[in-house]
Order: sequence, then C-alpha cells, then structure tokens
Amino acid sequence: MPVGGPRLNPDLRYGTVPADASSGVAGEYAHVGIRYELPEAEASSLMTTPIDRTRENARFEDAPQEARFATSVAAFGELLKGCPYTGTLRLDDVARMASAAKGEDPFGYRAEFVQLVRAAKTAQGLGSP
Repeated sequence: MPVGGPRLNPDLRYGTVPADASSGVAGEYAHVGIRYELPEAEASSLMTTPIDRTRENARFEDAPQEARFATSVAAFGELLKGCPYTGTLRLDDVARMASAAKGEDPFGYRAEFVQLVRAAKTAQGLGSP
C-alpha cells in the first residue's frame, strides 16, 4: 500500500515496548482473530480472543478432546517431515494420543488415522533398501 494510504490492518497489539499489567496484554501468549462470512451474509464478521493462562490445562489429558486429536494429527505431520522440534515424541505416542481422543467417529475417519499412524510405524521398522 502507498505511504499514507488506507491501512488494512489495525495497529499492532504487541509493540516493541514491554506490556505492563495496565495495558491489557500482559500475560497474553497471543491474540487470535478470525474473520468469516456466512454464505447469505453481505458483510463479514470478526471473532477475536486473547490466549493467556486462563486457557491452559494443567495436563494434556485435561485439554478438550478435539484439541487433543488435532494435536496428534499435527504431531504426525511433524514426525513424517522429520521436524527437529518433536523431541522424544514417537509414532507410538501419536497413536496413543489419537486413540485416547478419538471420541465419536461416525464415519471411521479417526480410527483410520490411528491405523495410518500404526502403518507408518510398521513402515519405519522396515527401513530403507
């Protein structure tokens, strides 16, 4: 956009000056904003929420089922691409997380994902020729 032109984005929420308790952003990890438009709508809507300690769970098992299953899918992708930040996480851990968070699975997609993780584990054991 040209200098001095109309801005599409609001001012930064987290500037270069450290946030203090009175700023309203102290203790926040992030601020998520999602803009969406319903098919029949003429204007979009913005939904925002801060992410801070009030959104934390003390244990992974206490997190919502959907978040735990999504985490297992993301972890699987990270392991497949050889991400260096997976630490000690292994395919067995991913299968265990996904199985524990499978919940209702009317079409069997989540069970199929667990089978896919187990197949990857088997393929990993075969090694390369």
